[in-house]
Order: sequence, then structure tokens, then C-alpha cells
Amino acid sequence: MSHVWSPFECLAVATLTPAGLLQREADEVELWQRQPIELRTAMTEPMVPISAETGQVATKLSTKDYVDRCENLTLSVTTHRIVLTRLAPAASGGDEESSSSSSQQPQARYSHLSHLLECRAEKTSLFGSPKVLLTTYSGDFLLVFKGPSAKQDCSDCIAVIQKSVTRLQEWQAAANSKTIQQAQHTAVQKRKVGVDAILSQQKYRHEQAALVTDSAFQGDAESLLKEAGDLVQIIKKYVATLDKHENLDSQQEQDADRLVELLADMGMASALVKSDYRGREEAYFQQTARQLADFVRPKLRQAGGYMTLTDVYCLYNRARASNLISPEDLLQAVSYMSTLKLGMSVRHFPSGLAVLQDDAVDDEKSATQLAAAADSVTGITADQAAKYLKLSAVLAHEQLLAAELTGTLVRDETLESLRFFPNRFPDFVDSL
Repeated sequence: MSHVWSPFECLAVATLTPAGLLQREADEVELWQRQPIELRTAMTEPMVPISAETGQVATKLSTKDYVDRCENLTLSVTTHRIVLTRLAPAASGGDEESSSSSSQQPQARYSHLSHLLECRAEKTSLFGSPKVLLTTYSGDFLLVFKGPSAKQDCSDCIAVIQKSVTRLQEWQAAANSKTIQQAQHTAVQKRKVGVDAILSQQKYRHEQAALVTDSAFQGDAESLLKEAGDLVQIIKKYVATLDKHENLDSQQEQDADRLVELLADMGMASALVKSDYRGREEAYFQQTARQLADFVRPKLRQAGGYMTLTDVYCLYNRARASNLISPEDLLQAVSYMSTLKLGMSVRHFPSGLAVLQDDAVDDEKSATQLAAAADSVTGITADQAAKYLKLSAVLAHEQLLAAELTGTLVRDETLESLRFFPNRFPDFVDSL
């Protein structure tokens, strides 16, 4: 490893989504986030870095390249991990555009809460920055908080981490208890045979599912969060059970589709709200833009590369459930997508309609496809273009107008309808 490294490179590598967000583990929920954070080591000897490419410990290191701190990090605490994220340094050389794109690609490292031995506030001088000491199996780290709310952020960080550790321990204890109960039930079940064994097994499964759902929806949000993992597992089990049966009636197929939609909507497992970003609204909008990009990317491809901002707003807020965002916040978030190089951006059609467009969409290719579809005696209408492009009628109409502006199509407007035809005028002029 020839380049300079810091304690940040000595943590385990975290996988990120295409939009640069943390790829969460099963049933993991993001609880708290702050920036900027400085990471320091509380150890005198240089730490050993972990390669981001291979995930293995690097060898043949020169201690002169070691720096004992890393600045301008984003700290995230989840139900499972403590995650630190930073933007990769800009690429040296090359054009300005590639350098800007590289500077927006984040890198993330983490320490699992199960590896945490101690979390406490570190004593500082009167004018020193508040610090949190993390004692882990990998080493001792210091989280240094900056800014006017640094003292409060330090206290909040300790409270959130300790609460997450307690919750994780409760989950592990509950999992161990559940394993013991299942082993005992299996031992009893082996002594039963025939119909008695089948009925006993079904009764046990229904009792466990009822216990989870009853306890999850009673009490406060903490109890719901605690049981969320078991609820997801139950839904997944029912979906898998339905998928195994080929001969389903219409009602059962609708129920199966609904369960699949529920699973997709439960992917927005983040407890962060705008109030958590005190005085850091730009960071909030960038985080929302990345989360929105990950959520809408598969839906955007299915919709032909275009989605109106109204549809995006409705689908996104539906997935967020009670943690809604305002239309103004959505507009602010999507405005950052182009800068963050998320593969999509806002486009305004000549009529004023605003859509979220996949950057891979080729307008010239779409216009050529429309011209081929309109190459008939009757031309093509917006409704026919909608079926052809698999878009809504509104978006298909905008595509026809955009193709008209490029000169690929011409219109024939009558009292009956508005039809578009391939533009033959250039060929006519050339033949003169």
C-alpha cells in the first residue's frame, strides 16, 4: 500500500448502493447521522489498513505514510453498525468532468456493534472539541465532533450507540431463546407421528406468528422497531409459501402481489428526519437524493426511463410511511442528483412538465423509434405512442413534441385529433 493511510482505512469496508448509500444488512435500520466528524486513533502505534479492493490486511507498509486522523467524515449509527463515510479524493489529471465525478464517489468503513467493548465520552480541555472513545476489537478510536452543536452531538452519539448495543444484545438473547424453544419443540415433535404431528406443527407456527404481530403493534415505536425483523421474516415466509403453489385463484394471486409490494415498500428502512440535520440542510437534501435514487431506479427503468415528479413524490412518500417529506424538499433533493452523478436528473419539457429522467435515455433514439412507428398512412397519436413506448399518455405526448422540435416528426392537427408523421421535407428539398 503506497499511498497515505489513516485510521479510516483500518476499519472494515462497507458496501454502498449505486447512489452511494450504505447497503444495509438484513433488518438493519439507520438511526442517527452527523457530519463533519474527525476520526482519530487512541493508539500510539500505526494501525494496519484493510484494502478496499480485496478486503484483506495490507502488508509491506511504510510507517512514514501513516496519518493518525481523518477529517470531514459522515458518521452514521444503525441498529447493527457504526459507519463512517467520506468522499473519495478527486482524480489527478484528466478533464474537469471526470474529476468532479470521482470527487462525488463516497467510501465507507464500519465497526460492528458486536465488536464494541466500550463507548464513553473522552475528557477534553476547556476549549477542546468533544470526543467519544470507542474501544473495539480492532483498536481504540476517537470520534471528534465539530461545529456549534458539537457538545450536544457528542451526547446524542453516546446515547444512540448505547441504546443500539442494548437492543442488539436483546435481539441476540431473543434469537438464542428462540433457538432453544425450537429445539425443545422439535424434540417433542419427534415423539408425535401422523396427523397429530402435522396439527401440532401448524398450531405452533400460528402461535409464533400471532405472538410476533401482537407484540410488534403494541406499545411505542421502539417495540415496533424491535420486532420489525421478525415481521419481515414472517411476510417473506408467506410469500415464499404462495410462490410454491402453482394453482392459485385470483384472490390468492392478488394477496401474493400485495405481499410482494409490502416487501418492496419496507425497503425504506431509515429513521432519519430533517430535524436530525440541524443547520445542515444541504447534507439532508443530498442524503435524500441518494436514497431517492436507489428507491426509484428500478421503477424508472420499468417506466421507460421517465417518471413525473408527481408519481415520484407519491411512490416515495408511500414507501416512507409516516416519515413523509414535503414537495419542496423533494424538489430540492432531485436538484442535487445531477451534481452527485446519480444516473438520473430532472428534465423540463417545453410544456413545463417536470419529470425524473434516466441519464441513459437517448432522445435521438426515441425520436427515431417514434418516426418508425409513425411511418404509416394514419401517422401516430399520443395514445398510440403511449402504447408503443410503454409510457403514460402525458409523457408520450411530450416525447412527440420533443421529436417535433428536433425536426424528426411533423404534426397534422385537425378537429378529429393531433397526429404526427415522419418529416419528409428534407428529402423533398434534396430531390429538387
